[in-house]
Amino acid sequence: MHRKRFVCLSLAGLFLALLAAGCGGGSAVTGPDSAPPVAGNAVVQGTARGASVGLQVGVVGTPLVAPVDEEGQFALAGVPSGTATLRFEGAGLDARVSVPGLQDGLVTSVTVQLSGGTAQL
Repeated sequence: MHRKRFVCLSLAGLFLALLAAGCGGGSAVTGPDSAPPVAGNAVVQGTARGASVGLQVGVVGTPLVAPVDEEGQFALAGVPSGTATLRFEGAGLDARVSVPGLQDGLVTSVTVQLSGGTAQL
C-alpha cells in the first residue's frame, strides 16, 4: 500500500516538473519591454563632443543607459566584451557608433563626435 502511494506521488512530482520545464519554469516576466540580462564586465567611458542637454547614451541590445552630463561626459559599466554599439539619443539626435576591442575588467575611453545625426570615434 505504501509503495503504491509513493509511486503515485513520484509520478505526480515528475508531471509537475515536466510541466514547469515546458512552460519555461522561471518566474521572470518577459515581454517586448524587458531586455535580456547583460553578460559583461567592460567599462566604456568618454566624452561626446557636440552633445546637447538631455542626451543619453546606451548600449544597443542591452538595458544599459547612462546620461551624458553638461560637459559631454558619460560612463557605462557592465558592457559585454567585444564590439558594442553605442546609441546617443535625445533632443532630436539619434546616432550610433561601434566601439571595438572591449574586454572584461578593462576601461575603454572614447571621444565621440556628434554632428547632424551621426557619431564618429
